[in-house]
Amino acid sequence: MLLPALTRAGTGTAPGKRCVKAFEERLADTYHPAPRLRSVSLSDQSGGPFDDGEAAEWILTAINPRTDQPVARVRCVTDAAGNVVGFHQEPVF
Repeated sequence: MLLPALTRAGTGTAPGKRCVKAFEERLADTYHPAPRLRSVSLSDQSGGPFDDGEAAEWILTAINPRTDQPVARVRCVTDAAGNVVGFHQEPVF
């Protein structure tokens, strides 16, 4: 599967990739066929540049591959070491 470009410079990091992997695994367990990842963005709460050594919050959205409609959205929180420490379902719309 091709991963979409992450939406902020420098965010092709391991924490973002770990969130993508966790999201894809959850989608495959819940939906058949599995939705396609549409977007990954770094929640910009601090307003500053992203540093790989800090905690971060990512927003991931997936779409139904047949209809292109959003079907799932989550907030994924990573700690300073890049480990996924929170995974929260969000409203799709």
